Amino acid sequence: MYSKISIIIIMILVTAAILTVQSSSMLQISYAQLSVDEQNIIENMHNQERANVQVPTLTWSDSLARDAQDWANYIASLNLRPYNGPNDPGDLAPHASWEQRKGQGENLAWGAKGYFPVSTFVEGWANEKSNCLPGCMIPADGSLGTPPRVYGHYTQMVWSTVTQIGCGKATDANQDYLVCRYDRTGNYPNQAPYGQQPAAAMGEEENTLGDQGAVQ
Repeated sequence: MYSKISIIIIMILVTAAILTVQSSSMLQISYAQLSVDEQNIIENMHNQERANVQVPTLTWSDSLARDAQDWANYIASLNLRPYNGPNDPGDLAPHASWEQRKGQGENLAWGAKGYFPVSTFVEGWANEKSNCLPGCMIPADGSLGTPPRVYGHYTQMVWSTVTQIGCGKATDANQDYLVCRYDRTGNYPNQAPYGQQPAAAMGEEENTLGDQGAVQ
């Protein structure tokens, strides 16, 4: 009887040890979604920037947030090299392809794990306004500025035909990643973000030129 009990206890302890090891390894990547407070902060910051240039407000989309969360999880799974100074900026987080985004706009930002609130990431995008060409017109070649004077994240934030936003965040061993998706997309060549008409044909929008961690 006692030997059977001992065997059961040993099996429980071994199982517990295995689960502990698995849990510790899983903690390296966090797929926790944004809190309601963080969602409100992001939405309100976008709408404040939009109010400043008199374009319609955005509403939060849970569907876009799920898509953004999926991409944030994917980025966190890549184990990107973090920022290690001006001579070693680390790896750039990749944008989803046009097909993967299903026509959605996308902004990315990242920074040291646990150090920056989501407001700092969004503020980094908003601060790009000072880099805009007059009227923030997107050039014919579709370029969105070059580091450090990029502006495509800001213009996506205030693109007048965008009606919804949804965001997600994830964390790897070194960095936090914020992904925001927009419906509809923006940054069309030869258009400005304020008051333009919807594009007759959907073209690809990318914020890849100069995309980097908003804070480092």
